[in-house]
Amino acid sequence: MKRISRLFTRCNRPTFESLERRAMLTTYFVDGAAAAGGTGGPNDPFDTIQKAIVAAEASNGPDSVHISSGIYNENLVIEDSGKLTIQGNGATVKSAAGDEEHTIEIDDSAHITIRDLVVVDGDDGIRADNVGSLKLVNVQASGNDDEGVQAEGIDNLTLIDVDITGNGDRGVDAEDIGKIRLVDANLSDNADDGLRVVNADDVQIIGGTYNGSSDGDGIDLEVIASIDIRNITASNNSDEGLEVDDSGQIKVMGGNYNNNGGAGLDIDDTLDIRIAGIAAIGNGDHGLQIEVEDDADDDDIVVIRRVNITNSVFSNNVGDGIQIMEEDGTTVEDVKITNVVVANNTEFEPGDGGHGLFIDISGELSLRNVTSEDNDVADVLP
Repeated sequence: MKRISRLFTRCNRPTFESLERRAMLTTYFVDGAAAAGGTGGPNDPFDTIQKAIVAAEASNGPDSVHISSGIYNENLVIEDSGKLTIQGNGATVKSAAGDEEHTIEIDDSAHITIRDLVVVDGDDGIRADNVGSLKLVNVQASGNDDEGVQAEGIDNLTLIDVDITGNGDRGVDAEDIGKIRLVDANLSDNADDGLRVVNADDVQIIGGTYNGSSDGDGIDLEVIASIDIRNITASNNSDEGLEVDDSGQIKVMGGNYNNNGGAGLDIDDTLDIRIAGIAAIGNGDHGLQIEVEDDADDDDIVVIRRVNITNSVFSNNVGDGIQIMEEDGTTVEDVKITNVVVANNTEFEPGDGGHGLFIDISGELSLRNVTSEDNDVADVLP
């Protein structure tokens, strides 16, 4: 009994970190109506957000900036090696320098969270470079001259319930990212792509709308190791709803990719493709286009190993319902299409498109319970 008692005590006794080792949270308060010279306390707030940020940067341990509602004409610069949370409470930060400067610039920082803030009228709304983690929650970025959010060199980028619309270039432009995760984001009505990500390990997009890009794609992903997209809407964009190039694996589960000027989904040079439960209807090009291209570059992917398409509808497109092709010197090894409808697809012009299925590959093809009907041109199969 003594042995059992000692073992239980050793394995289950809770441990406590000493107060001397714990970093306590410091909160700084901001009120644009306050007098200058405040100390940042709840009864003596700073009158600008930048003053609170500077105080937080000089502090040890995690810090929080609590902003009273209102409009703040500022250009914020954040360089914080610790953990900083900005609680906006619905306040608006408007670039004091107009489109000559970013409204918020974040450089060389460790862990930054911004909540409940409106960011407008800058060059970029938020520009972040070389940051360990950046989390935006219920942030609005609109009316900026270039990107709503531009991020480069971020280990972990998270956007939840953001509304990034009406910007002069892309909604979100991210490059050289470890992991990016978007949940219920609205990246619509931007001049270029709603979302563009280049060179990332992991992209997760769950819910949200990526509509109405006037000169771009809803989503454009390039050189991504792993992609997981679930239950989004990418419609009414001038180009593709979803475009993917030179990537490792992609899963697209659920969602609508309708009424885009280009293809509903255009996935090229990607090793493993799984699509289930989607609709691609009424697009100005193919409903779904998959191609492996030979660009005579040793770094390019010249094989697609697997394509699995299930429980989906591709109809009323000006092009093919589903087009899967390989160029000379490339291979699509295995294609399975199950429980799919391809119907009422029309030619773009005589001899171009209009097939329910246009599949020109050298690998294996399996079709099960596929309905192809009322298309302009008969299916082309290997």
